[in-house]
Amino acid sequence: MARASQGVDIELLGDRRLSRKLARLPVALQRKIARNALRGSARRLKTHVVANLSGEPIRVRTGVTRAAFRGARIKSMTRRGVIRIGPQLPTREALHIEPDDEYYYPNWLEYKHASFIRSAVDQHEDEEKRQIARDIRAGIIREARRG
Repeated sequence: MARASQGVDIELLGDRRLSRKLARLPVALQRKIARNALRGSARRLKTHVVANLSGEPIRVRTGVTRAAFRGARIKSMTRRGVIRIGPQLPTREALHIEPDDEYYYPNWLEYKHASFIRSAVDQHEDEEKRQIARDIRAGIIREARRG
């Protein structure tokens, strides 16, 4: 996403026609459509993250992290015109981690052990790009019918 006065940049999807159609809409509608498509993608990717947590090579012993991610809400943050959407990491309390423990388990798993989040995104990148494009097309059509 670009600055407040500019529209949404969906160049990474590689569909110029879709990009032009989206650019014809007011910026607020562009953001609404893109945000909805990205939230849908985050929900789908969350299921892949949970699947990655349930198998090798992570070897989840208690299932607490898997359960915490399964129940995680999709969080949306907007800063400087950039939207970041993804599952909210479980708290230390939800994972039964002591406050003075030096490792915050999900981050430790992701960056020091096996990358269960990154691998979920990488394995489903092309599929998600296609689905995001379909969701954006559907959003454009939905808004055109309203107008």
